[in-house]
Amino acid sequence: MAQLLHWFVEGIPIPQGSKTAMVVNGRAVMFEANKKHKSWRDHVSTVIPQLEQPSTNPVRVELQFYFNKPKTVKRQHMSVKPDIDKLSRSVLDCLSGRIIKDDSQVVILNARKEYTDKSPGVLVRVMEIDQITV
Repeated sequence: MAQLLHWFVEGIPIPQGSKTAMVVNGRAVMFEANKKHKSWRDHVSTVIPQLEQPSTNPVRVELQFYFNKPKTVKRQHMSVKPDIDKLSRSVLDCLSGRIIKDDSQVVILNARKEYTDKSPGVLVRVMEIDQITV
């Protein structure tokens, strides 16, 4: 693995949910189901820098999502919504065009969500994959 980049994005992670479609003036228009999604993606984009030359190599991405544990919750693991795949999609789309050319370059994805006593957010790690390590 080459070139490790990492950031902690503070804030409550918002999933990139399903889209809904409706016909407006005879054309299909898509809407994001979660209205908070755009502000979260804008926030992530302010923390994750724009590289002069986004990588075109295959990459490994690790995402650790942290959420505050409600006082009434007794479970150890965060086995409730939001879905980890939708949380991941939101962050991966922010990497596209900034750190990597396109999120199709992600060949290894490790993601987890857990409760924290500290600030909620997401820890993002991106590593280019060397041809030798594949």
